[in-house]
Amino acid sequence: MWRYFTSIALVLGLGIILFPQHPSHPKQPGPEVYSVKYETTAKKALLDQDVKLTDDLCRSQCSIDYAKMLSRIDTGEPAQQVLAEMKTAHEKMDMLIWSKRNQPFEQGIKVGELPTSSLEQATDYLKAAKSATDAGQHYQSPKFGEGKHIYFVQGLPSAVSGSTLIGVIHQDILYQVTDHQMKNLRLEALSERKPL
Repeated sequence: MWRYFTSIALVLGLGIILFPQHPSHPKQPGPEVYSVKYETTAKKALLDQDVKLTDDLCRSQCSIDYAKMLSRIDTGEPAQQVLAEMKTAHEKMDMLIWSKRNQPFEQGIKVGELPTSSLEQATDYLKAAKSATDAGQHYQSPKFGEGKHIYFVQGLPSAVSGSTLIGVIHQDILYQVTDHQMKNLRLEALSERKPL
């Protein structure tokens, strides 16, 4: 009989050794899983933020450049020469117009041209820029155009001479940022993927 108990004890002992019981552990949390819709929305928000920051940076830099041009003109440099040099150095400044306060911008000194379709869109903004700068105010239009042809109009009055500088800035950089970030964030492939 004791052999029988010894055999059972041996089998149970080996069973415990070979198949130990583990206390139940709570399931470890894994990474959160988001829906395709949520992921797409979040990535588009990042894209919009990048484009806005690029737009703000471009506008800020253009304001600085406009102030430099007006300062040079106010110190006696010929307006035509200053505008031409700036246009050459910054090819995105498609059109620059310097004029005296209360002088129609069409009669001012102009450097650069715009395609007819873009000029038609810009004309009202140029008039608004001229009115604002004649009143001594800085002006920036909303962006207009589409695709690779995005523009904005900017105007800056001179604090010294009373002259004004308005112009049209080509912002194809916004298209480039959008295109690059669409690829970087894989938004093109994500939008084609079917929801889970």
